[in-house]
Amino acid sequence: MNWQTRKSARAEMIAMIKVLLARHRYPPDAQKEAVDRVVEQAELLADNWAFEHP
Repeated sequence: MNWQTRKSARAEMIAMIKVLLARHRYPPDAQKEAVDRVVEQAELLADNWAFEHP
């Protein structure tokens, strides 16, 4: 699954992040920033991993 380019895959990942945040009782007013942070970190890790494992 190429979640960085497919909008449906990216939306599914964001939905999973939101479920996990809610399950762990993350404050609802801070969820937007947390989702953005997690997606940004995942993109950085994916980019780094792609260069290390061609």
